[in-house]
Amino acid sequence: MNEHLPDRPDVERQPDENEAALPTPGEAAPDEQGALKAAIGMLLAQGRGGANWFFWIAALSLVNSAIIHLGGRTSFLIGLAITQMADGLAVAIGGQNPNAANLAKAIAIGFDIMVAAVVAGFGLLSQKRYTFVFGLGMFLYLLDGLLFLLFQDFFSAGFHAFAIFSMWRGLRAYRELNNLQRSRSAADTVGIISGLCGREPAPQSPLPPAPGFAP
Repeated sequence: MNEHLPDRPDVERQPDENEAALPTPGEAAPDEQGALKAAIGMLLAQGRGGANWFFWIAALSLVNSAIIHLGGRTSFLIGLAITQMADGLAVAIGGQNPNAANLAKAIAIGFDIMVAAVVAGFGLLSQKRYTFVFGLGMFLYLLDGLLFLLFQDFFSAGFHAFAIFSMWRGLRAYRELNNLQRSRSAADTVGIISGLCGREPAPQSPLPPAPGFAP
């Protein structure tokens, strides 16, 4: 006796309401993406804060130079010792030999501008996360602070130490950001970094740390 059972109709599987949607390959889960964005934003802010010190140092060093050449006696503690020494030497030469005063002043001002431009260049490259350049700039600023200790200007030396500590926090943040980017996929980090920096991410153009500079 042959009995044919009726065919069972195809029933489409309905997704469970409690079943979490799986992220597509290469895409982080929403919660993880939010935490990643927050972490990157914090590291970027700390890194920029540290790198911006170079711009303040360059600008206020030029202000100090202008004050010295205009006959003032006050100065900003954040300024460079090397430029103040050059300016003081020019003023001393001008006092002893008035005929060479203008030449000495011109040489000192040219030197000041060159040094300030170099310091600003350290700031620009540091903002691009060239951590080796960032560290080199901090080391040179440390040497400059030792000149203040040599002349027993402890207030300026102390402020140099504070500035270096603030820059070190920025350097540490950029190093962590570089390590985070190397450990994550480009899809997770490039778009977030570009968005937080206020620009559109370029296709097929991840933002890895500079070759040979990042640790």
